[in-house]
Amino acid sequence: MKTGLWPRVKSGAGWGLFLGICDYVAAWSVTNDISAWAVRAIVLVQTLMGAAIGAEKWSASWWVKGLVFGLGFNIPLAAGLALLGGAWGRSLAPWVPLTGAAIGLFTEWVINRSRP
Repeated sequence: MKTGLWPRVKSGAGWGLFLGICDYVAAWSVTNDISAWAVRAIVLVQTLMGAAIGAEKWSASWWVKGLVFGLGFNIPLAAGLALLGGAWGRSLAPWVPLTGAAIGLFTEWVINRSRP
């Protein structure tokens, strides 16, 4: 049974949304002084990353794609948080790419398992 593009994009975005909320909770455990715009940025970036993972057609291994997407979306997020977030943003800067890479790996693994 062949799966279309739209179900994969919805699944990836759903996983990205869920894991983005989990990423915010993990960030909140490091510092509980996160602004509302940073919470929205973290969740939005993870949701967009999940949708991009669902839409991609790259033929690399799932773990390579997961790492590339995870780091590619989350290194700029960490830089933005560090520049705009003050002390709490700098404290999150090393953790956001790591959690983003883990989210990218997990999302790609789930999406890859659902492909025919």
